[in-house]
Amino acid sequence: MIHEIITPFIWLIIPCITICVFYKIRTTYKTAQLKTQDKITKKEQTFEGSLTKIIKDAPDMINKINEEITTIKANAIKTGMTSDQLKGSIERLERERDMLMIPAKYGDVAIPFLKPAGKIIDRFMGNLGSG
Repeated sequence: MIHEIITPFIWLIIPCITICVFYKIRTTYKTAQLKTQDKITKKEQTFEGSLTKIIKDAPDMINKINEEITTIKANAIKTGMTSDQLKGSIERLERERDMLMIPAKYGDVAIPFLKPAGKIIDRFMGNLGSG
């Protein structure tokens, strides 16, 4: 008799407990993931983080610019543009590529000095508003 009353109750409790445990595990995982993502975002917003990101992304950006220059030159040949017309559109990309060559070549040397430089700039910028 009592067995017939308890059996359906147990069959209802087991899935509820399982769902609660999985929900707790998922919530804990998502919370940890969001905290990690927030730390990364905050670090990228600092002076040191933004320059480190530029240094690490410079080779990829140079490759993209080279691909874009190649595409522009190929399209210029198809449309019959003269070298003077082509020069104006490619000059800006080449200047940008040349500026990115500096962090690509010397960025590894600069990374250790970014943290002290970032502290100095943060102090200077913090004192700038209080004057």
